[in-house]
Amino acid sequence: MEINLGFEITDEELISMDPELLIKLQKFLKEHRLHKNMSLDLHNKNVNNNELFNYELNITNTWVSNKASTVFEEVEDKEGKYLGIKITQDNRSYIARNWRINSKLKEIVELSASCDLTKLWRNNHPSKRYYLDKTFNDYIKGSHHIGFSHTHDHRWVFVLGAESLSRRTGGQIIKFVTFNKIYYDQLNDCLTEVNLVPSSGQFCKQNFGGKDLLILPEDLEKVLLHLKKINNWKI
Repeated sequence: MEINLGFEITDEELISMDPELLIKLQKFLKEHRLHKNMSLDLHNKNVNNNELFNYELNITNTWVSNKASTVFEEVEDKEGKYLGIKITQDNRSYIARNWRINSKLKEIVELSASCDLTKLWRNNHPSKRYYLDKTFNDYIKGSHHIGFSHTHDHRWVFVLGAESLSRRTGGQIIKFVTFNKIYYDQLNDCLTEVNLVPSSGQFCKQNFGGKDLLILPEDLEKVLLHLKKINNWKI
């Protein structure tokens, strides 16, 4: 994000600047420009593909995660209807239906990448019909979840699904994180199982769908660090 300070630093001010402050400024600008160039390169690498079907979507917001090598774009259809986040990674794109880019989502993506969960799609997860392709399919309908895994061939470890979403005054919040039920023992090592909606330090089994496991976002770091420590990314 570019910040307009409303003023410029003159040569005279730079010359008279405290040496330590000048060094810090130079270091910051160098790192900022490097990050910006890396983000632009990654965006161009992931997004440009003229052979794919053109849905004429409008991009209203963009965020690039260098840690996950992924481009996130909030998109609308040509009539202005909001669709969700277009997620592009390793030459594949899908839309996470109704999701928006917010600080909590960014935090989860970066945390997951630091714990070796850098992949946001798997082979046939989401289903193939949701991927941007050369022909018309269900891409524009969007997948209801964003999933995380160690590789594109591993099973998903956790997802941010429709059950995770909630809207409050001022925007979108993430209520829950849904873990694959195969990680029951590992969650049980870190958290306490309950029968109802979990609170901090707790998890529960879903009473619907795949009977997977729900935790609060605030407990995600604890669980991921435990899984990373034991290197347990089940195939």
